[in-house]
Amino acid sequence: MIIDDVSSEAMVSRIGTAWRVADADAVIAVPKEIFRQEVVLGRRCLRLTGDVQLSDHGGALQMVLDLARGGYRTLDASDFFGVRLSVWGNGKIYSARLRTADTTEGWQDYRAYFDAGDCWHDLYLPFDEFEPHRIRRPLDPTRLTSLALSAVGRGFKADLAVAGVSFYR
Repeated sequence: MIIDDVSSEAMVSRIGTAWRVADADAVIAVPKEIFRQEVVLGRRCLRLTGDVQLSDHGGALQMVLDLARGGYRTLDASDFFGVRLSVWGNGKIYSARLRTADTTEGWQDYRAYFDAGDCWHDLYLPFDEFEPHRIRRPLDPTRLTSLALSAVGRGFKADLAVAGVSFYR
């Protein structure tokens, strides 16, 4: 199931929801230089760049996509094994974060970590590798609400691009 192939000029996914940038708790106003659509090494992508700092509320940069659409509150991905990402980066560790109807607090999510190498590659992140963060329930792929790709947890220069997001079997 293709979630996004980054073909929309308006940064709207194939499922009809728009990408946005968020901090840990809310959508923030972010300069265009931090989150933009461009071409990297011949591939159209969404690119997130910026300094992740551990002070002054600068501890996270995230590109977020709501997965529920068309008036539904959740997306059922139980027919799939996990999330496939086509990514490029600067060799740093990033996280994919899933939220569900069970993650009712802003600090709760399910996390899988990945290395964004300096060439385009596809990552396969099985649902059972997403670890609960500040929630006791296991991930329920029948109740997905959003996906975030995050640079967080330590001070560094983030540079992450995504050219495709899908669920895989």
